[in-house]
Amino acid sequence: MKIIVSFLSLLLFASAARAQVKVLLALAKANVAAQQPCSWSDIESRVASRTVDYKAVENGSLRLHIFESKQRQDRHLPVLVLFHGGGGAAEQFFPQARYFADRGMVAISAEWRLKGEKTPLATCIQNAKSAIRWVRTHDAELGINPNRVVTGGGSAGGHLAACAATLDGFNDSQDKAEVSTQSFALVLFNPLLDTTDTGYAPLAKTLLSLNLDPVAFSPAHHIRKGLPPAIMFHGTSDHTVKFENSERVCRLMNEAGNACELVPYEGQDHAFFNFRNQAGDPNEVFWDVVKRTDDFLVKLGCLKPAEIPREPSAGSK
Repeated sequence: MKIIVSFLSLLLFASAARAQVKVLLALAKANVAAQQPCSWSDIESRVASRTVDYKAVENGSLRLHIFESKQRQDRHLPVLVLFHGGGGAAEQFFPQARYFADRGMVAISAEWRLKGEKTPLATCIQNAKSAIRWVRTHDAELGINPNRVVTGGGSAGGHLAACAATLDGFNDSQDKAEVSTQSFALVLFNPLLDTTDTGYAPLAKTLLSLNLDPVAFSPAHHIRKGLPPAIMFHGTSDHTVKFENSERVCRLMNEAGNACELVPYEGQDHAFFNFRNQAGDPNEVFWDVVKRTDDFLVKLGCLKPAEIPREPSAGSK
């Protein structure tokens, strides 16, 4: 009888062990799947997980378009906050946000002005800082690590991300100024970094006409030791924001003891990194920029390594 009982106990133990192994394998498989990048068709087909108002402005509200990670069981994820270009809207960075959400981050595309409205530059910088503060102070709700806030943007949006990291002041009186807008890292796409006449002359002229000092708005003139690591992508034939600006700022960053990498794209013009090119077709350069951004974030420990496709799938065009 004792032998039978012992045998039954052994069978039950073995069955429980097999069940536990299955659970562990399923969790491991789910974790691997959560780290795999999405396809080209997926990148354009999904919408934000949710949208929240982060700031009330005179004629409405500014919103954050939040793309939640598949790794929802991890409540301490890094977060990527992206600011669209001056001629675009938050949807510009939806493809990048979808991609990095699939890769294991929370990704957010932030509005910084209402569509169709002209907003003073100082207010735009305030709005960007407000967005970063909202994200940082809602870490539990978002499931993010408030010390792993990566910021970035394209053109004017890149300027705002850089301003939030380099410029003091420009704080909305309704914000908690003690909440830092310094980022863990910067990802900048043909960013406007010099607002003086040696950088973006049209803006410098506008600022001077308003009796404002262009240097006060210029990240290039506020480089110092202790800034976050940065990666910049810039076309060598950019006719809007000079490639030289990114070259100069990256050199100044390195000379100050900061980590900065500039990735040049030979012959490319402004906004070369967007998901679709000017003809409306999937842009193969987009994937290269995403791959290099992915590598940068892996090195910083924000992502785990993964095999990333380099070309659009057949039929996606």
